Amino acid sequence: MKKIIKGEIRSHAKASEKYIDAIFVYENSPPYKCSIPIEYRRTGTEISDDEIDSYLEEVYKEINPANWNDWKKEQNDFWNSKPRADVTRSFFDILMKNFDWCCVTCELPPNRNPQRRIQEIKDCGYTLST
Repeated sequence: MKKIIKGEIRSHAKASEKYIDAIFVYENSPPYKCSIPIEYRRTGTEISDDEIDSYLEEVYKEINPANWNDWKKEQNDFWNSKPRADVTRSFFDILMKNFDWCCVTCELPPNRNPQRRIQEIKDCGYTLST
């Protein structure tokens, strides 16, 4: 059984973003569908076509569900040290509850700029090394 199933590459030219859709298959877990950034100017991520397979291997290891409980504890400690970040933390808590997609308008807290809240999570929380 394949552990990484690559899907389509999607681009957003105006935002200089590119993603590869993938399904990660782990033992004792349902398949995990995700979109992995391979070009994202805000984080400096720029993965060439030749590097995609090895990058997906790295991401596969990093987001293994076996690591989620330790990661949640680490992140909870981080957010507890930021008592003035309650607006951004409310977004983080919902996004990370089940490590799954969620609806911006029906699941996330009301906010005029949810993209900024999500960017703040990236700026101060966990990111994959590239």
